[in-house]
Amino acid sequence: MPETGPLDLAELDPPVWHVLAAGKTYGPYTMGQLRGYRDEGRILPGTPVARGPGGAFRPALEVEALFGGAADPDSRAGPAHNFLLVVPAPVSEDLLGRLGELSACLDVAPGVFVLRARRRLAELREAIAPLAGDRMVLVDASSDRLAWAGLGPQTDRALRELWLTGEGS
Repeated sequence: MPETGPLDLAELDPPVWHVLAAGKTYGPYTMGQLRGYRDEGRILPGTPVARGPGGAFRPALEVEALFGGAADPDSRAGPAHNFLLVVPAPVSEDLLGRLGELSACLDVAPGVFVLRARRRLAELREAIAPLAGDRMVLVDASSDRLAWAGLGPQTDRALRELWLTGEGS
């Protein structure tokens, strides 16, 4: 019987994938790692990914191995979640249109919206933040999770501390 060495998983799932986030390229990653990030909500259908160091970035939704090539990310099953969104008023028409596309939406006060969607918190944040002006806070009331954008490093640290430990600075 011929001797065999250890199985080299790099041959089966080579680290050739790159991710573009906040204008910076990360990687290389294996497809297994990307699937793990997808399951954690860190890679969403719209996240730009590329195969190889010089590959063209395209939405992760278009990568068959990540999202099955599904054209509609809403087709996934799962319970709807309730969200509270706070953005600076006045709210742009573009943001109002996006909220209507993403979820059932109720405008309860200037810059305050209640949303109901079958989407992950990270996915909503990624879709809303570019249109929300300079700041936003998004709460997933169904799972007790918080997301925000544009609040600055000091507020970022204080929010993390308060949300995770219950003690503010």
